[in-house]
Amino acid sequence: MDNKNVFIAIALSMSVLLFWAAFFESPKPVNNNTPQQQKKTNENVITPNINESLKVDTILREDSIKSSKRIKIENDSIIGSMSLEGGLIDDISFKKHKQNLENNLNIEFLNPAQTENGFYIETGWTSIGNKIKVPSKKSIWKVSGNKILSNNEPVILEWNNDEGIIFK
Repeated sequence: MDNKNVFIAIALSMSVLLFWAAFFESPKPVNNNTPQQQKKTNENVITPNINESLKVDTILREDSIKSSKRIKIENDSIIGSMSLEGGLIDDISFKKHKQNLENNLNIEFLNPAQTENGFYIETGWTSIGNKIKVPSKKSIWKVSGNKILSNNEPVILEWNNDEGIIFK
């Protein structure tokens, strides 16, 4: 008897949902934007787009690291650096983990964007309506004080937008 009531309840529930969808739910609008129109609207947006294609000539990891000003990052477990262009953390290796038993090379976790396996950490700001000039991936940060980031030694990065606002 209980199974019969359950099946009846399921059938009634399904009929209510189908009836609602058929008569009361409004149709979803069709997006008629062409890819060119979408690209034009995305060009004015300050937020990054994950679908942007990066066309970069790949270079060696060491050359990429040497080509930009950096601050050093080091503690008991990791070693690396942070690029002052964009404030990207893009050079991290694990000290205690080696690539294989034959050599003494550390496992590389983060790599600069220009390298073949570019993988990095990017942070940033946005401004509503682009009213305030905010730092971007191309902004050059300045180091205030210590130039080595470690457990007990913080680093302060500064960027001036030339409009009276200093980002730290």
